[in-house]
Amino acid sequence: MDMFPQKREGRKNHSDNLFFTVYASSDICIPPQNVVRCVGVRIGCRSAAAQYGGMKGERQLKIRIRRILFPILFCLAVACLIELPLAQTMLFGDDVILWDTLFRAIVAVPMLVHLYREDSVFRGKEHWNGKIAAAVFFGGAGISLAFGFAVKTLQIPGAVLADESLFTGNLWLEAVVLLAASPVLEEYFFRGVLYGRCKELVSAPAAAFMTAAFFGVFHWDLVQGIYSFFMGLILAYLMEKTNTVKAPVVFHFAANLAALVLAVL
Repeated sequence: MDMFPQKREGRKNHSDNLFFTVYASSDICIPPQNVVRCVGVRIGCRSAAAQYGGMKGERQLKIRIRRILFPILFCLAVACLIELPLAQTMLFGDDVILWDTLFRAIVAVPMLVHLYREDSVFRGKEHWNGKIAAAVFFGGAGISLAFGFAVKTLQIPGAVLADESLFTGNLWLEAVVLLAASPVLEEYFFRGVLYGRCKELVSAPAAAFMTAAFFGVFHWDLVQGIYSFFMGLILAYLMEKTNTVKAPVVFHFAANLAALVLAVL
């Protein structure tokens, strides 16, 4: 037998009706005007919370954009600081492009490695072993050889000029730049740092497209740019699947090695 039917009913009303509250310890009701005030406070708090959430989201968006812009502006600054003095001297002769890449790698790679390690908390577990490394290596070499043979067979003028401008220096310098400086510099920048930070704003496919397009424009020449764009998509895919910059670096190294061997032969 229920000794307090009205109080039990009051507790039910408390859960069902926001505008009518009954205390379990008494039969005193909150006056309607006070209830309205309480409801107004609750609504105001919710509005403030929504406004705070919007401001917080806007602040996070600005932070993410700055995280993308910083490595870009940093590398542009390094390029300007190195290219301007090199343009004023004839000391390096025809090897100026190779020396420029080498100097940029020496200056920029330490910072890019630091940024890559900072972003490691946003990446998953690495998927990397000997079998994957071998597959990545032969894949990069195979694609590069196929492109090289296609260029020589089709005799594309723009591609031939780009190839000749790349392999005109000393062989040892070409080897150092193409097999070490260029793969490490470009992959830490495009895939190691920029790709991951773009994923904070857009989806992985969109980030892959953005960085691949930037990678293609970075190579300037039309034919090399198109080739670099598709290579950029593959490199971003490798980065996404392995969660380590080792994969695109090895792929890039193998592709440059194959191109260098093909040019020498």
